[in-house]
Amino acid sequence: MDIFAFALSREQDSEAFYRTMKAGCGDPGLQAILGRLADAEVRHQKVIRRMQDKSPAYVEEDPFLGDVKGAFTAIRDRSAKVADGMSQLALYEKAQGFEKESWELYEKAAAEAESEAARTVLLRLAGQEKMHYQILGTIIELVSRPLPGNWLENAEWYHLEEY
Repeated sequence: MDIFAFALSREQDSEAFYRTMKAGCGDPGLQAILGRLADAEVRHQKVIRRMQDKSPAYVEEDPFLGDVKGAFTAIRDRSAKVADGMSQLALYEKAQGFEKESWELYEKAAAEAESEAARTVLLRLAGQEKMHYQILGTIIELVSRPLPGNWLENAEWYHLEEY
């Protein structure tokens, strides 16, 4: 199996997923996050193509972390729906799965890399995918908190009289 062809296919699939979800979503904050995730996958595709061509490859700094902070504020209090009626939570969980699979793929490929340069690039890609995974985890926590069973009862408010 050609690891670079496989990785390129995964990145293309992830990009297509994010762009499809963005197109079906009416929430600007969610669209911003999905667009930034898709853009990150495009940057990863460029790196993989350079590696396939045995050209010098490097991984640019990922602006996703800084960009997503502003988008958090925009979506915090909304319960937007995306394409096919998928909830934000379901979308983020699916996206998180993509990111985890990608980061594990890159770590495995790095362990089998023939050169130190390839290993370095693959580990950097893995690191970016892991960061995306963690950011999505934070988003999942943020949007799921209002759901029943996802918050701890505050003892200070427990004994309030019912009205």
